[in-house]
Amino acid sequence: MMTTNSATGHRVARWALTVFLMAPVTAPARRRRDPVTTTTTVTTTTATSTSSTTPTTCPSTATFDAVTCDLDALATLLTTAPDVGPTKAVMLSQLGRAQRWVTEAGGTSDRHKEMLFLEHAVTALRALNFRARSFRGRQTIGHDTRAQLQMLAETALTDVERLQTSADGAFVGGGHHGRRRSGR
Repeated sequence: MMTTNSATGHRVARWALTVFLMAPVTAPARRRRDPVTTTTTVTTTTATSTSSTTPTTCPSTATFDAVTCDLDALATLLTTAPDVGPTKAVMLSQLGRAQRWVTEAGGTSDRHKEMLFLEHAVTALRALNFRARSFRGRQTIGHDTRAQLQMLAETALTDVERLQTSADGAFVGGGHHGRRRSGR
């Protein structure tokens, strides 16, 4: 039986189309590719931090001199460590704030102001300690330097909190900060 192909107008036998459509389909033979040689050069750079730290001889008592010594040791480490990275400016700013608040607290005779200034110093030291422990701090600050920063910041924070507690005990007006809540 003969049919006409509508696209080309040729006459084709129907049995030829059936045989053609029923023929097994085989994948074309693939050419074998030549092996590609790739050379990869890996360069590994390791940064080593050699910072010599002498143990600070700051007193372990809760005094303004001890806290000032701790903050000075922290400032020395921050300014001399080569591997602090881009967080150095922010951490120095936070440390400067803590130093300023401790100096203000030591210079006032008002217990309430002293506690308030020490609370501000605690906040600044917690922010500095968090910056050292943060993801960015772990990525940018060298391991040894970061461990020393955290140790010194924790020591300074503990001393300021102890100093705040001793100031709180001497304050007669109570230990409340901020607004009072009414009993409504």
